[in-house]
Amino acid sequence: MTVREALISKCPIQLGSDLIETIIIDREINADDIYTSETSKTNAFKGAIADMVIAYLLAPNVSEGGVSISVTKKEEILNYANSIYTEIGENTKALKPQPTAQFIQR
Repeated sequence: MTVREALISKCPIQLGSDLIETIIIDREINADDIYTSETSKTNAFKGAIADMVIAYLLAPNVSEGGVSISVTKKEEILNYANSIYTEIGENTKALKPQPTAQFIQR
C-alpha cells in the first residue's frame, strides 16, 4: 500500500483526488512511498489527515431533487482535527474567522 492509499483509507471521508493531491504536495509527502507503521507517526502524515478533515468541514452543503447532504456535528469533527494539529505543534483552525481589532495610535 502506498502512502497516498493509506491517507485515503485512514480518512473517514471521501474527497476529490485533486484536493488530496494538493494536501500531499503542501505537506511534502512522497505519496508513492510504501506505507509503514512509522509513516503514520510522522507529523506530515498526521497533518495531512487533519487537513483532509478540515477540507471536509468547509465543503458546502448540497441540496438537489429533495435530497440534502450536510455535515453535522461540525464542532466535534473540528475538535478532532484540532487535536491532531495540537499534537504535531501546529496552530488550530476555526470554521469561522475570528474577529480581530487593531488599535491605531494617532
